[in-house]
Amino acid sequence: MENKEIEFGAKISNGQQIINLLSKRYGKPKIIKVQRLIYKTPNGKYFFKVSKESTAKGAMATFSLKEDLLSMGIDSGIKVSDEVDVPVDEIQLSKLEQILVFLRYQIASEFKKVRHEFLVERMSVVVDKYEDNDYFEVEGDSKEKINNFVKTLPIIEIK
Repeated sequence: MENKEIEFGAKISNGQQIINLLSKRYGKPKIIKVQRLIYKTPNGKYFFKVSKESTAKGAMATFSLKEDLLSMGIDSGIKVSDEVDVPVDEIQLSKLEQILVFLRYQIASEFKKVRHEFLVERMSVVVDKYEDNDYFEVEGDSKEKINNFVKTLPIIEIK
């Protein structure tokens, strides 16, 4: 079973402009409030994400394993990585976190963000608004389709 994630991602300085433009083209976004913990081990190829999300329709939790491209120096542009996401309830999430601690994983980062998600031509188009920056992401099933879409937007990437 292959679990590859194909995405474009970049820190941007014009997140609200992109949200406004996408809203005009595709309608109102789904707003998701996210709280996330990242668990890592030193020199590990993978990390775990423990996410709690809330929307107008309710709350959910996800436990994820993801390939650590950032540790390989890949932080923007088109990326292809291994990822497995498992929806869980709060009790399961707590137990999984305990397992990570037993395996000597440590919290590497903790953050909150507000995600503005649009579904466009079977792609997830997202602007994440963090406390001090914005992040733009497009996830789809082909690099070409993602690149062609990204070219239609006036994103201002932060280097």
